[in-house]
Amino acid sequence: DSLGRFDVSTAASYLGNLQLATLPNTPMTELVGTNDTPDAEGNDAYVRLKGRADLRWSRHRLSAGISANYLHHFIDYDFNGDRRQAGGSVLWDAQFAYAIPASAGGVLGSTKFTMGVNNVFNHSPPMVQYYGANSTNYPGFLYSAEDRLVYFSIDRKF
Repeated sequence: DSLGRFDVSTAASYLGNLQLATLPNTPMTELVGTNDTPDAEGNDAYVRLKGRADLRWSRHRLSAGISANYLHHFIDYDFNGDRRQAGGSVLWDAQFAYAIPASAGGVLGSTKFTMGVNNVFNHSPPMVQYYGANSTNYPGFLYSAEDRLVYFSIDRKF
């Protein structure tokens, strides 16, 4: 108890293969590791590996955590139709909280103050062109357009 409680969690998914024939009587095409998705705009990708790891700490009224979100690289196509690799990424999030117990009474009893940062290192999504069809230049179904986001919250139990 002197160091507090530590919790670790991980989750990952691996996509071994995914084949699709776009029209009847056409050959199957392997899609894993590409952004050849039905939207035909490069907004998504069939990434082979993605995962998340969390480390949380708590001691009495304090808690903190850090999370890593991983997306594997995939193949994109530039304006000329040439294959290029869209880089994989690790995005980091962090959070710190302080809770005032109900026994403290008064207006602030049972209140929790939280501050966090999503995308701590302000990592931009990989550029995706998909033959020039992607209007945002990033895979919007995999990544957010938000840069670093700092947030604060106050939770009060009644």
